[in-house]
Amino acid sequence: MSVINRIKDWATSKFLSASQEQRIQREVQNALYNMTIGGNSAVPINDNPSSYINDGFDKNSYVYSAITYTAEKASVLPVKLVRKNSKGEEEEILDSPAIDLWHKPNQLMSGSLFRQTSMCYMLATGNAYTWGIRLTGGLNKGKVASVDVLPSQYMEIISGGSTVISGYQLNDNTQQQFDTSEIAHARIVNLQWGNKQNLYGQSPLKAGGLVVQGDNENAAARQKQSKNGGALGVVTPKADMGFNEPQIRSVERALDKKLNGKNNRGRVAMSSVPLEYHQFGLSSRDMELIEGSALSLRQICSLFGLSSILFNDMESSTYDNYRTAERSAMVNSVLKYFQMWLDVYNDKFVRPYEDGAYFVVDKSQIEVLQPDLKETTEGLQNAYWVSNYTKQKMTGVEIDESIPEYMFPSNLITLEDLEGLEDDEAQKKYGDYNRE
Repeated sequence: MSVINRIKDWATSKFLSASQEQRIQREVQNALYNMTIGGNSAVPINDNPSSYINDGFDKNSYVYSAITYTAEKASVLPVKLVRKNSKGEEEEILDSPAIDLWHKPNQLMSGSLFRQTSMCYMLATGNAYTWGIRLTGGLNKGKVASVDVLPSQYMEIISGGSTVISGYQLNDNTQQQFDTSEIAHARIVNLQWGNKQNLYGQSPLKAGGLVVQGDNENAAARQKQSKNGGALGVVTPKADMGFNEPQIRSVERALDKKLNGKNNRGRVAMSSVPLEYHQFGLSSRDMELIEGSALSLRQICSLFGLSSILFNDMESSTYDNYRTAERSAMVNSVLKYFQMWLDVYNDKFVRPYEDGAYFVVDKSQIEVLQPDLKETTEGLQNAYWVSNYTKQKMTGVEIDESIPEYMFPSNLITLEDLEGLEDDEAQKKYGDYNRE
């Protein structure tokens, strides 16, 4: 006889009507669900910037991991300040106030922390607002002296229409307003048009709101299971016995005291009355919680162009797959979002004050994008038309001029050399060479 039926039989001995029997059965099933899974749900993620941060970035470990991974990588990307010459070629600038500002944007932040914070805001809310503070006097009056990050969840765009921005406002206790020339507003593409939404960026979390909400609920259920342990089973009296309500509560308290808690782990309890114990197995809902966590990780990572392999998803995880995932993340997430941010930064705070100069990412210094040395070496092995000096450069080896510039396989000969040989000599050396 099942546990539910045993409890039902006991209940119907006290409540005889069919409707009462059905009610008791429903209540028992609900109680068992609450004990094993838990009836509380996490607060659903709302469609607004504050919720993207509070319920996404702050509360969801997968969202936090995906955003900080991308932002941290972007914040330390190698860049160089360049300006195009008369031939349209980029020439690097080694000394400029723009470079100093890049490394020390303000008194409270390093360059990497400033960029990481700004990128986190953009990835979480779809918008990043950088405030450029200008000098008010002196020879450099009007030039940007420092830059700072503004909290995008409290920023409002002041506009007289869907295509004209007249300013910005920080909706905190200061209600400070900013001119358009003071703010660099980087944003992720947004296809919404109504109510001036086209002026704001769209957070990736908006598209993944249901996924984040579901994972928050799963996390709450898993936490409750871990904290309470859930009901491992049900204790019932032997078939020929029955407990009244006070007796049931007394047995529950006694079992809880003797068996539950870390100090009672592995303890064997004795009882003066015959009891039966029925252990619960993992229900299909329990298994869904476990499987749902891995699925949520993959879906949330995909919102930001990342592979879940980077975050300890062991399915199909190998060294080669991890390296491929790193390269993909750099191209499809880190560089993509950073370039959105950098374009606006250049336009607002670099080009106007440094005679058309701008920062570019130096991709040659990004290790994960460089060809694998083994693959490069094997590929160049038979590329005899490439000079040895070029091969040394491509593999990062210091040029050794004692090596001949070109080296060809001994079985190769030009048509001119072949025609200069006597027929017998040519046949002896290159018998299989077709001279048609």
